[in-house]
Amino acid sequence: MNWKKIVAGVFACGLMMGTVSAQQPAAAEYQNMLQQDFVLSYGYEGKTEKVRITGDAGKRMTAILQENLWYPKVLGTNDKIYQFYIEKVTKAKVLPLNMLGSDKLSPDEKWTEKKDRLALPEELAVLAWQDKWTSHPQSLGAPAFSGSSKRQVGSDEYDCDQYICDIRNQAGGVSGQLAYNLLYKDGKLVKAQKYLLYKGKQQLLSTLDIMEFKAGVDEGAISKLNDVKVYKAELGDINDLLDNPVEEGTMGGALNAQK
Repeated sequence: MNWKKIVAGVFACGLMMGTVSAQQPAAAEYQNMLQQDFVLSYGYEGKTEKVRITGDAGKRMTAILQENLWYPKVLGTNDKIYQFYIEKVTKAKVLPLNMLGSDKLSPDEKWTEKKDRLALPEELAVLAWQDKWTSHPQSLGAPAFSGSSKRQVGSDEYDCDQYICDIRNQAGGVSGQLAYNLLYKDGKLVKAQKYLLYKGKQQLLSTLDIMEFKAGVDEGAISKLNDVKVYKAELGDINDLLDNPVEEGTMGGALNAQK
């Protein structure tokens, strides 16, 4: 008996009605958008933090909403990663990507954690599984499109695309699944939900609310990169001991650093 198919079938029939096979017409547009210039603003139900990700094929920036303004937090380019902080004015520290994980780095700067902030939210990663800034657990299989349907959430009805990822155990067998429901309203992607499917049961793990998802560049957050002084990452040398950071250069008002 293939319990994996049974669980997915029960989940689809129990939570959805009128299942069809084709993805929403806008799905391909969002997939293409994530390979080019895009702006994505989102938040999770139950959490106060609002995040904006913007980028193109070679760069990615994450900003946080504070007092109705987007402040840059992390910028990744083809060979460097920048983290931003405020000391009266916005400043940045820079690290070559090939130094991530080095034991010379100061743990206080949390470079690996900063890089993780450039990743797409897990619920939307099914649209760009090979995204260069997004990693996945080895135990999680690639997503497979499961079907489209109408989905009721509260008092609202959505068009839903569902994707399923297998969770594999050490022996290579399937121990459970994650289901990602991408919810569309009037042709726009507005929510995404993650469910755990296990032993015939399903549990809602998260709900992502999409504030904005469009093609283009976030000029508002990028404008804050004007004349930002950039300093080298701390490597535990004499400059760090003397609290004398080494200046790398100045970042201009674009998604790149200018020395």
